Amino acid sequence: MHQENSLAPIDIHRLGALLRTRGRNYVSKTDLTLCVEADNAFYFCSVENPHVLQISTQWRGIALCDEDFQSLRQSVRTCNSTCAFPKAYMVPVPPHGRYTVGAECNTLISRGLSEAQFFGFVERSLESLNAFLTVVERRLPHLVTWKAAV
Repeated sequence: MHQENSLAPIDIHRLGALLRTRGRNYVSKTDLTLCVEADNAFYFCSVENPHVLQISTQWRGIALCDEDFQSLRQSVRTCNSTCAFPKAYMVPVPPHGRYTVGAECNTLISRGLSEAQFFGFVERSLESLNAFLTVVERRLPHLVTWKAAV
């Protein structure tokens, strides 16, 4: 294991090990991206760019009318204008004209991260992404069409 203050490279194996220690089940989306499925969203942990660790999410709710689209858009605007992170955005969903929201947190990893930095970034990212989605779900409860696992 890495010493607390020493910097170590971030790769998909270290990312998977951290997720396992946190009790998070995941599947490999690509060789460099892991996907954690939750009741309300998909969370992605990626090292596709060797200099950036990205933790992102895509919500399961889908806007089917203009009113819902505008509410999602306002949620994105509010998040981006009031929070340092995550960065929120609209995500098109097939077929044409349907949208959901996504958000992401990024950190530079060119020189590696200590265990504390790595753990802290992943946990804070997941917490902030979940907080953003909670706000969206409160704003648009009729788009929550799934049941939470008990």
